[in-house]
Amino acid sequence: ANVIRERTGATTFIHPDDADHARSQGTELDGYLSVGTKIGPLSVMAVPGKSPGEVAFHWPERNLLIVGDAVIGNPPGHCGLLREKVMDDPARLRQSVRKLLDLQFDMLLFGDGVSILHDAKSRLKELVTTFPDT
Repeated sequence: ANVIRERTGATTFIHPDDADHARSQGTELDGYLSVGTKIGPLSVMAVPGKSPGEVAFHWPERNLLIVGDAVIGNPPGHCGLLREKVMDDPARLRQSVRKLLDLQFDMLLFGDGVSILHDAKSRLKELVTTFPDT
């Protein structure tokens, strides 16, 4: 994040629940993301579980959902989760991912893996069917 800030002049925002960890890694922060607010056309959505402040960005007019690492695009064309050992709260993340199905989207962009540009909601539903019922 610091390199991108330096090269582009971009600002760095983060959910407050992840700010201490980011700062401990040396990340310079300009402000905080608030769930329910908008950044341009993107709505900030809470997706806690991988980390307490994990967020996604929803652009309903474009049927687009950007999920960072809450969900990954691996194997290509499908949705998956990172290994549980890198999640703060795996059960909470699965619950958060289930709630994403309430949103309208057809495209899914990941921070890790291959994005899905068509029928992404169906691919996410397939992942959710593999979750325990808890």
